Amino acid sequence: VREGGMDQIHQIPRGQIYPSEGNRRVGVFDKTKLEQLAESIRAVGVQQPAVVREHGEATVMGKVVSAYEIVAGERRWRAAKLAGLEALPCVVRDLDDLTVLKIQTIENLQREDIHPLDEADGYARLLEHAGYDVEHLAGEIGRSISYVYQRLKLRDLIPKARELLVEGTISAGHGILMSRLQPPQQAEA
Repeated sequence: VREGGMDQIHQIPRGQIYPSEGNRRVGVFDKTKLEQLAESIRAVGVQQPAVVREHGEATVMGKVVSAYEIVAGERRWRAAKLAGLEALPCVVRDLDDLTVLKIQTIENLQREDIHPLDEADGYARLLEHAGYDVEHLAGEIGRSISYVYQRLKLRDLIPKARELLVEGTISAGHGILMSRLQPPQQAEA
């Protein structure tokens, strides 16, 4: 909701908010950092509202109400739950699926703790659905073209190699080198 060019902040009950399915598929939220954020929320509240869009319905205490999909702010939502907050401050925006994809992917790509496979999948989603090319994407996220191509290459890993990367047994650098091999050679490596 916008009034006079300003976003209006709404306190939305947590039960009406849900995370977006397209967001962060591989990486998990660091439990220690999440608890630290929850402590901060207990002390001073949520300092930055989440961005949500009205998307579907929820049943809360037997009543059908609007449901809101998180566009940006899933960590805050999770930490608010840990902190015991009943509602989360949110800015509600009317966004189409493509805009949500762009916002979520760019926000995630700017995180320090993004998993390389989430990064690769995010790049691929922007290339496939948002009309980006590698050069435009690299400029948008402040990375080199080579870096983007290397991350995209991780998508060529066989399932076992992906599993090793998720577990942290191999690094992204190892994964990039392995992804250049054919599947039988990856399995052997």
